[in-house]
Amino acid sequence: MKAELSVLAIEDDVLIQKIYKTVLNQDIELTICGNYEQFLDELYKRDYDIFLVDLGLGVGKDGIQIIKEIRLIDKFINAPIIVVTAYAAKKDENIAMQNGATLFFRKPIDMKILASTIQSFRKELK
Repeated sequence: MKAELSVLAIEDDVLIQKIYKTVLNQDIELTICGNYEQFLDELYKRDYDIFLVDLGLGVGKDGIQIIKEIRLIDKFINAPIIVVTAYAAKKDENIAMQNGATLFFRKPIDMKILASTIQSFRKELK
């Protein structure tokens, strides 16, 4: 079993990036990307265990397109994809889940819940 989970997050909000770094960095190798281009650069650098995806990313591709791209890569076909987004409509959740998201959380999220959710995948990823 790996000692750490490797998590790749795509989040354009700088404040949430800082919160992720503060709360999620324990026992997790966390890589945060602020836009689609950074995400693409990081995506093929290693075998990530879990993805955190924001749906609304400003310029470029949105989170749904990113989820679809992740699912097209063989080594990530079953990787957990956790959506953390301000998009609160049920239709957004349905679209995300239909396109391959594993879990859907609305912002603001209790970071302890997110951290424990990520840790819960540790057993499955042994």
